[in-house]
Amino acid sequence: MSEIDGFHDVGMDNLKGVLDTGHALQAQESLAEDLVFLREHNRPGIIHLNDNYRDADPDLIVGTIAFRDNLEFFFYLNKTNYNGTIEIDYQNPKDDR
Repeated sequence: MSEIDGFHDVGMDNLKGVLDTGHALQAQESLAEDLVFLREHNRPGIIHLNDNYRDADPDLIVGTIAFRDNLEFFFYLNKTNYNGTIEIDYQNPKDDR
């Protein structure tokens, strides 16, 4: 059973997925493929944007590292006519919190 089957089994049309681009990159996934997959199943919810080197998720500025992945992602985001919530997550690496 795939994760998307779990969405359908719940039987609630308003149950959506969160696409966290930082986590997808860290998992070595294609951002565009993940977006299209959610769209094909009518499940895109919140899109949570950040960037990383694919080995950790330090919440870098979108497009600074995985530029081509993000460019492809935004191309398909435009083609899917997504009109939901988009969040940008950024943490200053020099922040001493």
